[in-house]
Amino acid sequence: MEALALNLVELWTQLVGPVLLFVIGIGLVVFVHELGHFLAAKWVGIKVECFALGFGPRLIGIKRGETDYCINAFPLGGYIKMLGQEDFAPLCEDETPDPRSYQAKSVGARLCVIAAGVVMNVIAAAILFIFVGLVGKNFTAPVVGSIHPDYPADKVALDWQPASVGSSQLTQPQTRPAFGPGLKPGDTILQVDGRKVTRFQDLQMKSVLAFDENETFEIVISRIDQKHRKWIGKGNLAVKKSPDGTMLIFGIIPAPDTIFGEIKDLLTESPFDKGDRLLAIDGQEIKHYWQIARLEDTLSGEAVTVTIERRSKDSAPEIIDVQVQPTLSSKAEVIWLKDGSRAQLLGTDVDKDDKSKALLRVKLSDGSERAIEEDAIAGGGLVEPLDILGMIPRFRVLAVKKDSPAHKADMKVGDIILAYGDHGTPTLRKFHEISDRIVGSKTQIVVLRDGERQTIAIAPEKTRNGNAIIGVSPGVDLMHAVVADVREGSPAQKLGLMGGDVIEKINNRKVKTWIDVFGVLKDVSGKKVTIAYKRGVQEHKVDLDGLDASAFDPQDYRVSLFPTESFNPLVVRIVKRNPISAVIWGAGETQDFILRTYATLRALIRNTVSTKTLIGPVGIGKIAVSVAREQPLIDFVYLMAFISATLAVINFLPLPVVDGGHAVFLLIEKLRGKPVPVKIMNIVQFTGLALLATVFVLLTWQDISNWISNG
Repeated sequence: MEALALNLVELWTQLVGPVLLFVIGIGLVVFVHELGHFLAAKWVGIKVECFALGFGPRLIGIKRGETDYCINAFPLGGYIKMLGQEDFAPLCEDETPDPRSYQAKSVGARLCVIAAGVVMNVIAAAILFIFVGLVGKNFTAPVVGSIHPDYPADKVALDWQPASVGSSQLTQPQTRPAFGPGLKPGDTILQVDGRKVTRFQDLQMKSVLAFDENETFEIVISRIDQKHRKWIGKGNLAVKKSPDGTMLIFGIIPAPDTIFGEIKDLLTESPFDKGDRLLAIDGQEIKHYWQIARLEDTLSGEAVTVTIERRSKDSAPEIIDVQVQPTLSSKAEVIWLKDGSRAQLLGTDVDKDDKSKALLRVKLSDGSERAIEEDAIAGGGLVEPLDILGMIPRFRVLAVKKDSPAHKADMKVGDIILAYGDHGTPTLRKFHEISDRIVGSKTQIVVLRDGERQTIAIAPEKTRNGNAIIGVSPGVDLMHAVVADVREGSPAQKLGLMGGDVIEKINNRKVKTWIDVFGVLKDVSGKKVTIAYKRGVQEHKVDLDGLDASAFDPQDYRVSLFPTESFNPLVVRIVKRNPISAVIWGAGETQDFILRTYATLRALIRNTVSTKTLIGPVGIGKIAVSVAREQPLIDFVYLMAFISATLAVINFLPLPVVDGGHAVFLLIEKLRGKPVPVKIMNIVQFTGLALLATVFVLLTWQDISNWISNG
C-alpha cells in the first residue's frame, strides 16, 4: 500500500498535476480573451448566443438568459458566438440583419468587439507580470560563463576605464589594463545598445532579433581584475550565425552557479548531491564558477580534493571533502584532417552549389580559413573525446540514460567497452558506426566491470532524426594506457601502433594512465620521444624524432573536474516590493514581449531566425508542463503572462480567421462604404483557415519530431 501511495503521489506531481495546471492556465488565458469579446459585444448591444471554452463536442455548460456558457471537449482555444456572425458559412447579401446582430452594428462597434479580446490579453499579461514583480522571480544572470571560440564576443575590442574616477585616479592610457580583446568569464553585461541589461535573456533576444550578421551593438560590461579593481569596458559587438545556423548570436554562454544541480534522466557516478555548494578545490577557495576554469588550467590530471557544503533539512550544514579524478579531453574545436594536419573548427557553412550539404569552416595551422566536407576529417567527421598523438583510449561509459536500451540491458556507469558486436575495443566513431549498422537488432557488448569481463545483450534504437542510440554518454578509460585505435595520418599510425597496444614507458619513464602519458609528453615537448609498449606478450619500442606542436600541443587539451551541466545556472532575483515599481515593471515586460513577438516575425521573414526554432501547441504544452513540474509556481505564472502577450500579437495579425483578419475586413468596409463581397470574404476565410491549419500541423509535427529525437 505504501508503494502504491508513493506511485500515485509521483503520478500526480510528475504528470497529472502539471498537465491539469497547464490546462487551467491556458483555459484562463483563452477565457480572458473571449471575455473581452463578450463584454464588448454586450456593451454595444450585440446578442451573444454562446460563450465556449474549447472546441468540439459540448461537455458541460449552463444557459443563463440568452447565452449558453459551456466547456467543450478540446481545450485548444475558445470562442463566442454572436448573432449574425458567420465566419465560414455562406452569407446572403440581401438578408436584412437582426438589429441585435453583429452585422447590424457600425464598423466602429464591430471593430471594438474584435479588438477587445486582444486588449484583454494585454491587460491580463500586464496584471500577471505585475504579480510576478511583487512576488519576485529568478532570471539567468547577465554574466559571461564562457565564449564560443571565433565568435564576435571572442574578438570584440574594448575601451577600458575605472568604474569610478576620483581626483587622485587618472584615466591615462598607461593606467588602463591590458586585458586584450574579447569578453572573459565573469564579465557582467551592463548595457546593450544603450539599454540596461538586467538578465541574460535581454542580451540573448538582442542578438536573435538583429537585422543581419553585419549589425553591431554598443556593449558596456564590468570586469574585476586580479587586484579586485572594477573596470568598465565599452565596445561594438557584432552578431554571427549560431553553429547550427538557426539564429544570430554573440557567442556568449551564461555563467553557472557553484551550486550543484541535478542532471536529469541520466544515471551518473557523481559524488555530489543536488544542492551541494562548491567551496574549494585543493584548498583554494572558489566563490564563482569561472574560477574553476582558471584553476583547471593549473591541474596536471591527478586526483584533487574538492570541498563542498552539504545542507540537510534535519541537520546543520556539514563541510565534506571529496576526492575527484579530473577528466582529460581534447578541446572540441581541435580537429585532425586525414593527412594528419591540425585544424580549428570555426563553425558550419552551406555548400553554395548544394544547399542540402553542410560544410565545416576550419582554420588551418598556417592561419588560413576554408570550408571542408566532413569526410575530409580523420574518422569521417566524428571527433574522439581524447586523441594523444593519434592514440585513442578505450570507450568508457560516463553516464546511462534512464529507460534507454543501455539502461534496460543493465549497463553501468564506468563500464569499459571491450567489444561491440564483431569489433574489439571500439572507439566512439566505431561505436556509432556499429549502432547504425545493427539498429533494431540485438547484438552483444563485452564490458570490463570491476576487473571482470561481462557480456550484455543489447539492441540499439533509432531516433526520429535517423540516429541509432543505445543511451550512454561517451567517456574514455583514463586509468589504463590501452590504445583502442589510432587516428588516420597520425604519428601513432606512422609509428606502427595499433589497437590493443599498452603504453608502458615514454623516454624510460613508466606510465600507467593516459594522465601519465599526457604529463610526460608535456615535459618532453620539442625533444625526441621513445615510446615503449606491449602488444600481447611482445615488448616494442618506437622513436618519434622531435615532438613539435603540430603533433602534440598541450594547449589542445583540457583538464576538467565537473561537466558544465553539473551546476545550476547563476541567477539574479528581480523583485519589485513597491507597487508602483511593480506596475511599471509589469507594463514594461508586457511591452517587451509584444515588441519581441513582432520582431521575431520580422526575423523569420528576413530568414535571420530559422523556422526550426518555432514551437507549436505540443511544444508549448511540453514547456509549460515541465515548468509546472520542476519550477516554482511563480515561473508558471510568468509563462502564462508571456503566452497571453504573445497570443495578443498573433491574434491581431492581418490574417484571415483570426481577429486581425476581421479587423482588416472592417477597415476595408469603412473605406469602401460597404462590406467586402460575400463570395470574396468566404474564399479568403477558407483560404486563411487552410493556411493556419497547415501551419498548425507542421508546427505540431516539428514539436513531436523534436520531442522524439531528443529522447
